[in-house]
Amino acid sequence: MSKALNACMDYVDQFSDNYAAGRSLVLTGNVGNGKTHLACATVQAVIRKHGAQAVIVTAAEIIRVFKGAMDRSAEYSDREVLDELAAFDLLVIDEVGAQSGSAYELGVLHEVIDRRYQLVLPTVVVSNLAATDLARYIGDRALDRLRQAGGKAIGFNWASARGAV
Repeated sequence: MSKALNACMDYVDQFSDNYAAGRSLVLTGNVGNGKTHLACATVQAVIRKHGAQAVIVTAAEIIRVFKGAMDRSAEYSDREVLDELAAFDLLVIDEVGAQSGSAYELGVLHEVIDRRYQLVLPTVVVSNLAATDLARYIGDRALDRLRQAGGKAIGFNWASARGAV
């Protein structure tokens, strides 16, 4: 536990350098072991300590908003959604792998990660999947881009804390 906490605290402390390098993180592991909690704390700390614009959003919500842009009565386009997600200093995509994994969903998530990669912006991906299985939901290229510039995968391999509550 302390290794994951320390890695995220270091990421926040070094956010100026991480931002400049577009250095990303991948948080993976079992359900109920604090990945989302730690990702939320990371977002809050980056905002408070560095004045960054940061947000956490689920993969399902990103896909839902992209699909909403296809509606003829939509007041926004998919390009506008992509531009907004690319405008944050830090984007955390939670629950990657909880969606069905369709080609459309993979394409959307890959496009979001790829746009941020092109702009040299950091992204944090949170998933219950092993890092090697993430490619099925975001694509091999996107997974490789998250590793660029020293991006790290942090494994949460302890039991769920939810049963203790």
